[in-house]
Amino acid sequence: MSNITYHHHVDGITAHQLRRFHVGWPNPPSPETFLKSLFNMNAIVLAFDQESDEVIGFVCGMTDQVMILYIWDLEVLSDYQDQGVEDALLSHLLDRYAALYQINANPHPGIQTFFASAGFVALGEEQCQHMTRMDIARQHGL
Repeated sequence: MSNITYHHHVDGITAHQLRRFHVGWPNPPSPETFLKSLFNMNAIVLAFDQESDEVIGFVCGMTDQVMILYIWDLEVLSDYQDQGVEDALLSHLLDRYAALYQINANPHPGIQTFFASAGFVALGEEQCQHMTRMDIARQHGL
């Protein structure tokens, strides 16, 4: 996997290089919309395969740069899963924001064990409760 590099920005990335993400989403964003979304995230790591010239994984979120980071999403293309890319993406992000008081994630059930192995714990209802407001019909973005 020596041809994989990790970047903390989207500079030079094109929508075409993001076209293979969001498999299985009912209303996936277009690659152009996804690129806009990544551009607006202020905590991001992209895994880039120099050989294929495409982004093969990402982790992104938002931070106040003072106390809190919220990890919004982590995804690796199926061809590259279980090869350490997921671990490297999360490690890069956690290392960059290690000094923060709190790092939050809301992983779907399929990757909760992965986040637990990185030190994340589920909080009890008395500590906090995750809440969301979502409209699947708008999942494709603005």
